[in-house]
Amino acid sequence: MPEVTRRARDPFCLRVTVRHGGQNILISAVPDRLFSFLYDDGTRHNFALELNRGTMDIWSNRLVGKSSLRRKLIAYANAREQKRHTSVWGFTSFRVLVVTTSEERMHNMIEAQRRAVPECPPGFFLFPTPERVERHGALGPAWITMKCDNVSILHEKCKPKKRKATDCLRRIEFMIPRPRFAPPASSARSETQHVLELDPVGRARTSRARGGSRNMGRHGPPRNSCSANGATRHVPRQVMR
Repeated sequence: MPEVTRRARDPFCLRVTVRHGGQNILISAVPDRLFSFLYDDGTRHNFALELNRGTMDIWSNRLVGKSSLRRKLIAYANAREQKRHTSVWGFTSFRVLVVTTSEERMHNMIEAQRRAVPECPPGFFLFPTPERVERHGALGPAWITMKCDNVSILHEKCKPKKRKATDCLRRIEFMIPRPRFAPPASSARSETQHVLELDPVGRARTSRARGGSRNMGRHGPPRNSCSANGATRHVPRQVMR
């Protein structure tokens, strides 16, 4: 991430200007997580993760003063169009993963995408349910787009039959924002950055960056851990199933 984003109080926030009701308004999208797949040929695929627990309104026409899935779709689509992901996160490209609670709600969300941002590439947003992820694994064909079902988020070269994802996927990086109550970056130099790396036979090992305690436990730092630069990278082991 750019240094100015690393030191921001809300490093995940993408703010965009959109046209609505005859005027320009500012809206934003804040994903629950950002993470990246790094492949052995240097390819990097970036993702914004949205965990939808079934309580957010899907269809609201209001873009100001009320959160809704429709507003998030419009914010992400416009952020992509305006290259805000590059200026804020340093990503050359990204996709949005929206995990929700049921098949019915998932299909309602896909219909909302079709109506709210019809010009957006159909594969930009991907949707599953926990049951789909349980059945296929997060790296398997658990995902659905506006046009396709049984989609995998892996690089195309990792998908041929009889080839393991770990033959080409070498690392997953999770970025977690610094909590608002954390000390200033200049005084928080003891935190650790974690990445999950895969060796040639697919075994996971966690590497450490500068500083931090060695007593991190088998899953690395806690979910709300942070680093000096505002973004700790780690991944829970269960994401690799």
